[in-house]
Formats: sequence, C-alpha cells, structure tokens
Amino acid sequence: MNKIILCGYLGKDFELVIGKNTYAKTSIAISESREKDGQNEVHTNWFPIIIFGRRAEVAHKYFKKGDKFLGSGKIHTSSFT
Repeated sequence: MNKIILCGYLGKDFELVIGKNTYAKTSIAISESREKDGQNEVHTNWFPIIIFGRRAEVAHKYFKKGDKFLGSGKIHTSSFT
C-alpha cells in the first residue's frame, strides 16, 4: 500500500499547467515542536505536491498561499544527476 495524508500550510499559490495532462503544483509546510536542551524548537518540513485533472483546476482557483491544506495521495520518488 502506498498512501500518505498531509496536513499543513501552502508555501505558495498553486501553479497550474494546462495541456494534455493538466496539473497544479506547489509545496506544503508541516511544522512540529521539539524540545531541545529545555527549549522548544520548531522544525518545518517542506513537501512538494502535485494534483492532476479537474482537481488541479479547483485547487488553483480556491487555495492560496498560507491556506491550511489537507490532502491524501501516493508518494513517488525520483532521482537525478
């Protein structure tokens, strides 16, 4: 099974690309507090997300930078040189 659920804040507006395969992409920030040496430290992880099809058009229209976002999907990894 390959499923992930992310809840965080959008780092920028969705970039919509219309073509044969319409998609929208952005990144989502997920923060967590950690205690280090008696001090609370906030650590933020950034995840790129891509939405395809009609949902991409809806996301581009209604979600903006800073909005809270909850989504589920699959993880795909790739490498480059």
